[in-house]
Amino acid sequence: MKSVIKGELIKEFRENTFEIVRVDKFAKNSASAKNTYKTNLSAFIFPIKGRAEIEFDNEIFTGERGKVIHGCKNKNISFKVLGKEEFEHINIYYVADKYNNSNSYMKSTFEFAVNNYDEIIKSLNQLIEISSKAEIKSKVTLQIQTFLFLRELFTERNYKKS
Repeated sequence: MKSVIKGELIKEFRENTFEIVRVDKFAKNSASAKNTYKTNLSAFIFPIKGRAEIEFDNEIFTGERGKVIHGCKNKNISFKVLGKEEFEHINIYYVADKYNNSNSYMKSTFEFAVNNYDEIIKSLNQLIEISSKAEIKSKVTLQIQTFLFLRELFTERNYKKS
């Protein structure tokens, strides 16, 4: 698991090109079989409710409110719901194929904790609404609003110290 240095993370996402593909919400229950599949996009995973083990190629993260988990392309991923409560999460999917630094955050799995989680979830729900529309204007709006969201997410007041 890559340890996160906030300044480097912010710098990488500020200085490199990436494209937001979509923002989506998911729910998994404890009765769901643990299925593994290969990721074809990078994503930020924002747990909303419940807890789950999220495994990327044998690296295990605990998904729970207040944390953000980053997964990258070409990893085997699986979810195991912990407890009886359904695990809900929102994902921001993006592509950063033009960025070639294999040791970067964009090409790594990691997690970090954030403050103001209720506000973050509120903003993510707005991004889901934009993402669900098919018009070109919505696609451009999604890029802009998600970039603004990530900039705010990485600010000092949102980013919890480890």
